[in-house]
Amino acid sequence: YINDLFDLVYMRWFLHAMSYDNGVLVFRKALQSLKKDGLVFIEVRSKNDLNLVKNSVYDKTDNSYTTTHKRWPYSKDMLTQMAVDNNCEIISLDEGYFSFNNQTETNNPLLLRLILKKK
Repeated sequence: YINDLFDLVYMRWFLHAMSYDNGVLVFRKALQSLKKDGLVFIEVRSKNDLNLVKNSVYDKTDNSYTTTHKRWPYSKDMLTQMAVDNNCEIISLDEGYFSFNNQTETNNPLLLRLILKKK
């Protein structure tokens, strides 16, 4: 086990690529690997991305959205609850269009960016 070794964990476009249950497990393992006051940086797709919702097939059995990839987008409330449930301090939580790229299917997705501190 890797416990209390790292100062930061970076998860960009990562958690939304797995089911919510698996995402919580990965998040908790990441926290275990952090030193006290370590930081977690997360960037995920937002449930408020109307283009994602409009152009996806929603699967109510696992709450996923599928276009060319299967995704489990998050909301600010969901990320806030993850922080609270795991005794983390929210340093910042922003929602916006941070990643313009006209070479991708959704060229400017609505994203959530979260920075947490392990208490």
